[in-house]
Amino acid sequence: MKVLVLIAACLLLFTAAYATGDTIAGRVSIASPPIVAINIPILNGWYSSALTVTANISGTAHTATYQWRNSSANGSYVNMTHASNGIWSKSFDISSLADGNYTLLVNASNRFGMRGNNTVAFHIDNTAPVIVSFVSTRTSTIYVGDTLTSADFSCSATDNSESFGGSVAIIITGLSTAAEGTKTATCTATDLAGNTKTAAVVYTVVSAGGGGGGGGAGGAINETAILEQLPAGQTIRLTDFPYPIVSIDIEAAQTITSSDLQFSILPSAESVPDAKVFTYFDINSNVPEGAITFVRINFKVDKSWLEQNGFSPGDVVLYTLNGGVWTNLQTEQTGETGSDYTYSATTSGFSTFAIAATKQIPPAPVNTTAITSAATAVPLSAFGGYAGLIVMVIIIVMFAIVMYRGRKKHIAGSKKGVSGNNKSPAEKIWHWKKKGRKR
Repeated sequence: MKVLVLIAACLLLFTAAYATGDTIAGRVSIASPPIVAINIPILNGWYSSALTVTANISGTAHTATYQWRNSSANGSYVNMTHASNGIWSKSFDISSLADGNYTLLVNASNRFGMRGNNTVAFHIDNTAPVIVSFVSTRTSTIYVGDTLTSADFSCSATDNSESFGGSVAIIITGLSTAAEGTKTATCTATDLAGNTKTAAVVYTVVSAGGGGGGGGAGGAINETAILEQLPAGQTIRLTDFPYPIVSIDIEAAQTITSSDLQFSILPSAESVPDAKVFTYFDINSNVPEGAITFVRINFKVDKSWLEQNGFSPGDVVLYTLNGGVWTNLQTEQTGETGSDYTYSATTSGFSTFAIAATKQIPPAPVNTTAITSAATAVPLSAFGGYAGLIVMVIIIVMFAIVMYRGRKKHIAGSKKGVSGNNKSPAEKIWHWKKKGRKR
């Protein structure tokens, strides 16, 4: 009977191991439906043209499919491909789908037909915004050094996504009075899916030597950008800055309208302690306080400058000046070109900045010897087709040990019983009388 119970237990454990192929803290888990977590599209994300559906499916899934749905129709089920570590993915061409709100369903099933699924809401917008108008509203002459603001240009745009929860950001760039000449201002409208539309207006900057006007700082302001409209939660990228600035990303915490951003390269500023400065620059803006979530500054540093001054690429830091004190920002190297290294740093607002290099103290190494060892859950699938056999062998060995110990105790108890029966008749009578007195 005991043998039959052992065989049944081993078969049950073998089935569980074969079904899931997983262990949790060294114990075999019972088969359960796959758990689906959708990575892409993100919840309430906006997409245009195409995306790659990506899902993290825990457990042992053998098939996975996705299907799009909206208020009027459902798409066909599309098989997904298993990459590794539970990640399943498949390209999704959305260029032919109508703009609007959608739901994506991802189904997964294991070999026993047990299913798991999940859904996520997202938006499709394949249509670019429409710029309604873009004009220069300045009536006076623009002189070298003048400051151009939102009062000098006006741009308006719409986007079809506004009818189903979308919005459009409007910015005006290309505003510079650093030198005389014919210039081009550009209005760019961008919706949440990244579709853009641009329009241009030509303006002329003349030398201040021939007349009045001016009011600027003799070309101190190199570039002006107008945030005509930036909805809350939306991020825009400003480009076309003087070297070494590549671009500036701004995310709005609240809707920003008719605000100006002036950028200038500074010939000098307060020295940065224990650092060699590559470039000073200033960003000034009338954006209301608290209206910005973050500002990400992307910039370059000349490779030869670093080499000549004895610095390595990892020594570059972006500093911000607040209250007369320089503070270093978390700076990340993002790549390199033939002549420059590229970097990115994030700050919460605008001020004077310094791109510099410094010999930073390296972080303390992690003491791996102090980390205590812990049990590691190893998937049984790592043992290939021998997983079930290994489990059976372990159970049989454990059962044999228990049976062996129980057998030893039984034999020891039997020996004690035999030794008690070898007592003499007088000893037996004495024990009987002693036992009777206890009663």
